[in-house]
Amino acid sequence: MRDIVTSLSAHQLFSMARQEDLRVTLCAMCKYVTGVDGYLVSHAHVLHDPTDDSPLVTPFPGTADLRIKLTSQDSVLAHLGLCVSQVYAVCESAPSTGKQGVAATAVRLGLLARVLDAALRHLEPRESFGKKALHHQLVKADFSDAHDLVTRCREELALIETGVGHAYDPGVHKEISTGFTAVSKLMGGHGFLLDGVHTIEHVASLIRAIYAPPVHFANPYSGTAASSFVPMPAMTGDTQ
Repeated sequence: MRDIVTSLSAHQLFSMARQEDLRVTLCAMCKYVTGVDGYLVSHAHVLHDPTDDSPLVTPFPGTADLRIKLTSQDSVLAHLGLCVSQVYAVCESAPSTGKQGVAATAVRLGLLARVLDAALRHLEPRESFGKKALHHQLVKADFSDAHDLVTRCREELALIETGVGHAYDPGVHKEISTGFTAVSKLMGGHGFLLDGVHTIEHVASLIRAIYAPPVHFANPYSGTAASSFVPMPAMTGDTQ
């Protein structure tokens, strides 16, 4: 089982997603939402390390006997030591908590910052049409837009955590996905390498599908969402 600190903030989740091993980040997200070390189950699915013995956890009390039903065969996730599994004994339409939405947003923002860092390292030494690649207006605009999005959303998450009345908006995930698309284009073909930004974008899209709630919360730290959710990709794999 991985060691996770006992108290976490959205800022810390963001920083971990930006810099740390993704498996550690996923365990931290579970800790943030439930207070328990492990991997967070939502909508009967879990993104996890199949070799790790950390428990599967839901935010809702009384959910027992969480066992793997089906595990996807995903070569990109396998490269990262991860997989997506379907879980027995959890309703597909079980609601997400507001705090889970905050955690999913913080992690996806951290992953967006991660690919921004990678794109900056990739483009910094390169030239195009006789000038530094980073000096082209369109490139600068893409970096600026993504950076502004990350900064604004982090400030909003901080306000939510302080309880000053700022409401969590699940619609932010569409903006984050647009940011990933823009940054991925900056990498060109290099982004398609297994260690490239498209791999991180793939993980971020799965986090959205599994963990991001689709509805608005008046108070993100109380209540639950409606039963609708972002559909998961089709599962193909062997039962455990």
